[in-house]
Amino acid sequence: MLATLASVFTRANYPTVVVLVGDGKQYAIAHIVPEDGTKESIFYSAPGPSGRYLKLGSAREETRTQIGTVALHGQEGEHISFLIDDISQRASELWTEVLGSSGVKEESRPDVIDMISQKVLQPAAMEAIEKIEGRPHTTTETETFPVFIVRMNCPKPGRILEFAYKPFGY
Repeated sequence: MLATLASVFTRANYPTVVVLVGDGKQYAIAHIVPEDGTKESIFYSAPGPSGRYLKLGSAREETRTQIGTVALHGQEGEHISFLIDDISQRASELWTEVLGSSGVKEESRPDVIDMISQKVLQPAAMEAIEKIEGRPHTTTETETFPVFIVRMNCPKPGRILEFAYKPFGY
């Protein structure tokens, strides 16, 4: 009984990291599953409460760092969901280059999560932003979105977006 009680207070912690692009009216999230490199992405068009922490299923935000902003030209077909798809695709390629087919072992997870953040997700996001900024545009109307790297804590390893129906905790 004491062991059961202790397990309630010492819940397993599996850190992971996501890219979050959003402004308060809409959000898009990209995640690379550390164990096997599976890419996940999701788009929310419902507003999230300002200043709230990110919650994806049972995964909760630990820290958030803004890495840039992106101006999208909606009239030219640029959309936040297309941006997150570009980020996911490039992150998947970088994950393979950086980690090969090894995936993340539990004992090295925190260090590898930092590496995934710095060598996979952040470069993928910056490349996608630079790609958009480098395109010629015919309109001056843009919508600007902040881009964040968000470190998450999860109670179990694996996918975090498959059951994420409500992106912000209340």
